Amino acid sequence: MMEHLQAGPADVYKRQIILSSTPKSLQIEIRDNGIGLDDATITKGNGLNNMKQRAEKLKGKFKIGPFDSKGTIIYCEIPINIT
Repeated sequence: MMEHLQAGPADVYKRQIILSSTPKSLQIEIRDNGIGLDDATITKGNGLNNMKQRAEKLKGKFKIGPFDSKGTIIYCEIPINIT
């Protein structure tokens, strides 16, 4: 994610990692307030593809967005199966 921040000398960028859970799932959200991503030109390399595949193997959700100039959010939700 660091390559998408493109900080200049006067810019201040924030990054957050938010972990939360419910009785049925675990959620992780990674946010920044950088330049954002362009859905038309984003290249999903091994990192993003691997995250998506691993979430899907665990029957979870994986989302990237918003696709504008207001930063990026990577969200993953994994169900908790306690038996």
